[in-house]
Amino acid sequence: MKYESQYVLLKLRNELPEEELKRNMDWGVVLNLLIKHKLLPFLYEEIIEDVPAEYSQLFKSKLEENIDKQQNLWKLFLNSLQLAEREEIKIVLPKGFPIAYELYGNINLRVSGDIDLLVKKEDIEKLCEIMNKIGAFHRHNGRIADIITRFTSDEFDNFYELKFIKQQAADLLWLEVEKATDAIPEKNIVEFIDSAIKASIDGYEIWRLDDAHMFVHLCANAHRDTEEHEGICADVFRARNFVDIWKFISKKGKNVDWSEVKEIAERCDALYKITWALKSLEELIPKVKNEKEFIKAKQMCCENEGELKDDGKIKCIEWKTGFVERLFSNELARKEYEEFISNRRWSEKNPYYRKPLKLNGDKSWYVVRNGKENRNLYYRFSFQNGRICIS
Repeated sequence: MKYESQYVLLKLRNELPEEELKRNMDWGVVLNLLIKHKLLPFLYEEIIEDVPAEYSQLFKSKLEENIDKQQNLWKLFLNSLQLAEREEIKIVLPKGFPIAYELYGNINLRVSGDIDLLVKKEDIEKLCEIMNKIGAFHRHNGRIADIITRFTSDEFDNFYELKFIKQQAADLLWLEVEKATDAIPEKNIVEFIDSAIKASIDGYEIWRLDDAHMFVHLCANAHRDTEEHEGICADVFRARNFVDIWKFISKKGKNVDWSEVKEIAERCDALYKITWALKSLEELIPKVKNEKEFIKAKQMCCENEGELKDDGKIKCIEWKTGFVERLFSNELARKEYEEFISNRRWSEKNPYYRKPLKLNGDKSWYVVRNGKENRNLYYRFSFQNGRICIS
């Protein structure tokens, strides 16, 4: 592992890095790692005392940019919330501000790249109109009516979000209108929306997932970003996802009914994702093994290690490299994933079908999800210089 990754990992574990390690680091690389893993605001106070004078202003300015963006996203969300309440639309925030406020104590300490607005299918069209009213537009805005029709149909079960964007000063602010999330499929999402409770954030009443559903969602989200092909190919490996899980257990664990968490996870076929997430968290931050609530969560919610093995359905990949190593080296993860996926063959149990395609002599293929021969569900992968490219 590179010096910069070692340093960030030690700080995340609240351990002291050796002086020799700090002398051999590129602080620009450290900053980029903190931004990539969305840890800059969270670790800033721990790190800034080590940062050389010539880099300290750069770190500070990047922190201020993060805070400004979170504040702009918060204001934009409140604008949409006010209009949604007039239309009696229930918007649930599955992650984002409720997690930042309740687990981190401040909405500025947890970086969000966008705002996920989870609603029931019947409210999607009205919420899209609200997006336009607050100055946020879909990238295919001229065809938005057609897109909404497809989006709300049962045929497109893998089409779960509409991305809206608003330019505000130097920031591009993203809002995603969702009928499901990338972690929880549409067939299970109604239960999550119905379970939502109100939380007060800075005097505003916000719908958020109840604690049991929130934990299942956090683990499923971490699994998606780190174990599933969309996350691996999009390079969204983030240590922040596991800090979310760690903080949840530390802050809320003693009040959580872990048997309820297990029941929810079983209904969503997500129990193995919790097993994987807790196992991965142990590798990332070993001291959690001794925390009382972590032990309880693991005892109640984890399957046997054997349940994580590939059964033809790709539950969790049997990686050759360690979790922490992959987390801090996406190139390594992609290279190994390329070898893994290139050896797969389609079956009814295997949702990934490798269909070779000759294209300029490149090593490319289409992937059909869930065996459905629908052109709209195709992704074209090409492996170039050890990297997976998608079109």
